[in-house]
Amino acid sequence: MKILEMLPSLDTDALATVHANATRLNEKGTVKQRQQASEVLPAIEAERARRAEGGIVNVRETVKAVVKTRAASKPKPKAKPRVVVVQDREHDEDEL
Repeated sequence: MKILEMLPSLDTDALATVHANATRLNEKGTVKQRQQASEVLPAIEAERARRAEGGIVNVRETVKAVVKTRAASKPKPKAKPRVVVVQDREHDEDEL
C-alpha cells in the first residue's frame, strides 16, 4: 500500500512522524528521496490541514468513541428462556 493511500487511516502521531520524515528527506535526502518527498508532502500537509479544520485530533480515539456510542445505542438482546427438566424421584424409585 502506498503512503498516499494510508494517510487518512494514520493516527495523528503517525501522520506527524511521516510529515517530519518527508520534510527531512526533502531537505537532506538523495535526489530520488527529495523527488519522492516533494511528491507526498502536499498530500500530507493537506491531510493535516483537513484534520485541523475538522477538529480531528486523533483518528483512533475518534473511531473508538464512535464505536462505543453505536454499541451503547444498540438494544441488548433479550435473554432466552431456560428450560428446566425436573425428574420425579418418587416415580423413579418405584420403577427400581
